[in-house]
Order: sequence, then C-alpha cells, then structure tokens
Amino acid sequence: MGSVCGSAYVELDEEFKVSDSDWKWLLAHTEYSEGELNDMLVGFREEYQGGGIYRHQFEQLTGNTVMNIVFNCLDSDSNGYLDFKEFNQALQLLSAKDTEQKLSWAFQMYDDDNSGMIDQTEMANVMMSLYRMLEGMGSRPSGDPKIRAKDIFSQIDVNNDGTLSEEEFVKGCQTDDELMGLLHKLFETLLEVRVNLHGVLTKLKLKYCKK
Repeated sequence: MGSVCGSAYVELDEEFKVSDSDWKWLLAHTEYSEGELNDMLVGFREEYQGGGIYRHQFEQLTGNTVMNIVFNCLDSDSNGYLDFKEFNQALQLLSAKDTEQKLSWAFQMYDDDNSGMIDQTEMANVMMSLYRMLEGMGSRPSGDPKIRAKDIFSQIDVNNDGTLSEEEFVKGCQTDDELMGLLHKLFETLLEVRVNLHGVLTKLKLKYCKK
C-alpha cells in the first residue's frame, strides 16, 4: 500500500465516532491496516465536516439517479449521510467486478457481527435492499422480497442449521434467473460511477496518510 499510517486511534467528535463493531467490520472487509483506516477517518472528518457524505454530495459525486437508491440502502441508520463505514461499503460495491463479488458484498454488508454467517432475517434484509435498488431503475422483480428470501433460504440451507455461509448465499441467489438478470443490469449501471467515489478515497489516502 506504500504508506505507513499512525497506529493510535484518534478521539473524534461524537458524530464521527466509529463503534467497536463497525471498526472490526472495516478491519475485516477492507485492505487497509488499522493505522491507515484511522488516518483516512481523520481525513474523512476534515473533508466532510457535517458528519459524512450527505445525499446531495453523493449524487454530485456519482452523477447518476440510480445512486439515490444506492444511498438509501447504504445509509443503514437513515441519518441522512454516509458515515465512514457506509462510505467503505459503497466503495466495495462499486469496485466489485462480477456478480459473485457483488453478492459477496451484499452478504458482508449484513453480516454485522462478522460471524461469516447470516440468518433468515438478515437474508430478508439483503433481499429487500436489492429490491429497492432495482425498483429505482423501474425493474422491480416479481413477488415479495421477504417471501423470496425465505424460499431461497430454505432451498440452500441444506444442513437446516438456520444460517447461511457466504458461499451458500452467493450460490443460492444465482439459482434465481430473474433476479440475476436484473442484478446484471443494475451492476452495469453502477460500474459507470465507481471512478468518482474512488477519487474521494484516493484523495483521503494521498492527503492524510502519513508517508
């Protein structure tokens, strides 16, 4: 990665604090060290002094109407802006190169405890988010997302333990031809705007990570 960032966690204002669980998620699901994440978090606070990336700022960065739907899905606490963790989740989505990677992103997004497993409720949350994004493109799949999630879950939970591994989740979603066709359409649209958010990340790394 070419830079060595400070290792001490810097105390931030209340609105910028990252919970222990969110910090563990960032360490588990990004390529950066704790020191690098900390320096980028300080830079994130400097660049977005209102607490994070607000909807209008996100839309300016992406220049795409579909991003409004993505914003709603990524703003998991519905506070009106993307915090540091949510920003990194957006980057993961836009950086994924194929369907399996994007489904893996969806899985990891709702694996809040980093257990490597999701239950049926979490599966339903994933499916409802995907439905919202597709609906924003005028391509909502048929049926109820909760029912579809339950059906897929029951089909791929072969050991009936009530949880799905990431591998089971990715394979199971790909058995639904209608859903996958719509996802391909969505992912093609998302690829058009990923360079803009990566520009924000590059700025944070170059400007705030210590050499």
